[in-house]
Amino acid sequence: MAKSVQLTLKTPGGNYGGEGETVFEALNAIPLEYTQVKSKGTIKVTKGDKSFERLFPVLPLRRLFANKLYKEHWAYQVEKFLI
Repeated sequence: MAKSVQLTLKTPGGNYGGEGETVFEALNAIPLEYTQVKSKGTIKVTKGDKSFERLFPVLPLRRLFANKLYKEHWAYQVEKFLI
């Protein structure tokens, strides 16, 4: 089955991307630990013809990569938005 969700993270330290069937899978495909997050970043999620973009300050972005429960909740909320 084709990957239907593309996720990109743009930070001053580099650009990262992930793909998956869900937003959670795409977010988990980004090879980043929370200790590697040093500055703010923009996450863009694209599913078909719909997209969602959000700017994260440093601490919420670190929390997103540190806490699996927070990551799953955020992915669920974005998935509902993209339906």
